[in-house]
Amino acid sequence: MKFTPTHEEHNTINYLDLTIRRHYNKLIIDIYRKPTATDTTINFFSNHPIEQKMATFRSYLNRMQDLPLNQEGKQKEWKTI
Repeated sequence: MKFTPTHEEHNTINYLDLTIRRHYNKLIIDIYRKPTATDTTINFFSNHPIEQKMATFRSYLNRMQDLPLNQEGKQKEWKTI
């Protein structure tokens, strides 16, 4: 396993699924998605159990509610969901 350091650029760093930005003396957190992310979910009309179909949306909603996002970040995430 090889680890490569990620350096801060323009007061911003992407860490796991978060974008962390320094703004004066506080940190602003936003949700980060790679440019190649497709946000594909299981089709509602597939034969998978409903629990599996809804799991992705529950995860997205829980992440949006649990992270200390500002109002703009929550609106952006809601539109993505």
